[in-house]
Amino acid sequence: MYTTEDFAELDKTNFKSYKFPNNNIYYGETVYISSKTLSIIPNPEEIEDEEEKQFVKLVRHGNGVQLYNVQDTKCDCKYEGSWELDKKKGRGSAYFPDGSIYQGEFDNDLFEGVGKFVWKAGHVYIGNWRKGKMEGTGEFKHKDGHILHGQFINGYMLDKDLNIFLDPFLPVEKLEIFKIDNCNYQNYLNKIKEENDMKNNNAKINDEKVNDDENGKGDEEKKDENVEG
Repeated sequence: MYTTEDFAELDKTNFKSYKFPNNNIYYGETVYISSKTLSIIPNPEEIEDEEEKQFVKLVRHGNGVQLYNVQDTKCDCKYEGSWELDKKKGRGSAYFPDGSIYQGEFDNDLFEGVGKFVWKAGHVYIGNWRKGKMEGTGEFKHKDGHILHGQFINGYMLDKDLNIFLDPFLPVEKLEIFKIDNCNYQNYLNKIKEENDMKNNNAKINDEKVNDDENGKGDEEKKDENVEG
């Protein structure tokens, strides 16, 4: 995992600086690619075909720092770490405008793999991510101190005992109320199911009794016929 100190020690021999029209600045490794085929072009200066030259594009690739909305010596946020064909991929650190920090793995510009997110409010999540959301095994420590550990899906934690999804950002009081409400609702559903099952069983018993009575009546009629014969 990259930190500011780790990044400062990287070999910057191949680093280039590029300023975007929106005041974003990138400082790091780059490659030329064909925007038509998305393949890397090792020696773009050797291209002679004018049409092919139009598709040559410089992209972020390798290790680098991206500064966002740079104003003098300040910026709103930054990313430092690994890039692949102009996308954040691999290990890196993202620093957000509100002070939140993510350190971990990226893919296609999103949190993907194992990582740690620290919110400005004080919440901390360490675990697996998928497409930018907490998903997989992880641990969420709320700012009030309580900890949720287990399986996360689409940003929520699965409570296997109650079979419900919990919002990890809820304070412990609201979280317990939510659990109780859902537990009561689940008990209500179970009660309704038991009543329906009992009704169905009674109906089945009555049907079987009617069938037995009809079969018994039929047997008696056959006996009477045999006697008369």
